[in-house]
Amino acid sequence: MERTGRTLTAHGPVNRSAGLRPGANLIEPRIAPDRRPALRDSRGASTNAKTRMGTMNRRSGRSAGGPPAVSEGVSILAGEPPALQCVGSRNGSGHVPIPSLLRTLVASSALAASLCLKPSESLGAEPPSKHAVLQKILETTKPLPVNRGDRLPLFVWAAMDVGTSDENETLAILRALAARGIGAITSWNPQNKESSLREALRIAQLQRKLGLEIHVNATSCLHQFFNGDERTAHVTKAGERFFDLSFDSNVKIGCPFALDHRRPVINEQMDYFARAYHERGLGIDFIFADWEIDGPIEWNGAWQSSRRCQRCRDRIRDLADFTEFQKVTRTIRSELQREAFADTLSVWSIGTRPRRLGIPIPQ
Repeated sequence: MERTGRTLTAHGPVNRSAGLRPGANLIEPRIAPDRRPALRDSRGASTNAKTRMGTMNRRSGRSAGGPPAVSEGVSILAGEPPALQCVGSRNGSGHVPIPSLLRTLVASSALAASLCLKPSESLGAEPPSKHAVLQKILETTKPLPVNRGDRLPLFVWAAMDVGTSDENETLAILRALAARGIGAITSWNPQNKESSLREALRIAQLQRKLGLEIHVNATSCLHQFFNGDERTAHVTKAGERFFDLSFDSNVKIGCPFALDHRRPVINEQMDYFARAYHERGLGIDFIFADWEIDGPIEWNGAWQSSRRCQRCRDRIRDLADFTEFQKVTRTIRSELQREAFADTLSVWSIGTRPRRLGIPIPQ
């Protein structure tokens, strides 16, 4: 990751290679080898802020029967793709040392654990309200003893959306979170796009009023390429259509070569919100998408499904070679991320100073 203006950027695919015992879990911070969007392998772990603070490549062995089963997510931060850099205090080179990053990750995990509600609060008939969760965060944390300066705030999943429409209460929550070094995040939801946009713009304008950064969760805007449409299915030589359900029994992962008609749909979901921010002169300081169990993925039963699919057999030169299958799948996945997320955002000059999400442009 790298700060480009006021925006974080990250890129580089996850690299895996055989050689470790099956199930081995070796995490190595590495320099991203190219300019593709960042991907991470969560192996079913919680997809919280700790993996969004750097691009970490993970090596894992696989059994003779194929690649290991994993659940995969991504974190893409808008801007021009640089080499791997980490969030936090800068050293002389402008990067953060890995130990500093790890200390930050430990602190994030500790904070998340400390925010767990008591059994009496969490096991009741009704889940706690957003307001109650935010109050718990404010009660559990303390204002920072020193100003955080130019460093980004801590992004806590539980602090997503403020949970109140009262302006004075919203301002108080934004101030209290900022005093604790926690960034308030607003969600974009294309399923309720008008009300979601209205609330997102309201929060963004109040954040600017207070001189705070604007943070956006755009996860919902990337769902779903594989929406269950029969046109996205794999197809056998006999014409039978089928889906890969090995990632989730409720998610129909289909053919990576059958998504062209879905691209403009997903692009528009992102464009709707980004265009509105542009029209109101609102910049975005931090935007991310936790995109997983959708789009082409090479793990679980994906390779076996593609070997049954005649369309995949026709288009992947050496489908018997897993690394060739992985390369093709990753290329398509990265293209979808770039087109729907990064490109759709970067076409707009967002902010009071004309810029492309952190990339300076002439005034």
